[in-house]
Amino acid sequence: MGIISGIVKTSIAIATVAVAGPLVIPILLSGDMSGIDGYCDDE
Repeated sequence: MGIISGIVKTSIAIATVAVAGPLVIPILLSGDMSGIDGYCDDE
């Protein structure tokens, strides 16, 4: 049962990333990027 449980958890994790990824990426890209890469983006 341990193997099946691991497969189910992995499948849920992949599905979560597949659904949440496209929703989160535009929010990150549209947000204030200053400080993320260490450079000032205002110039």
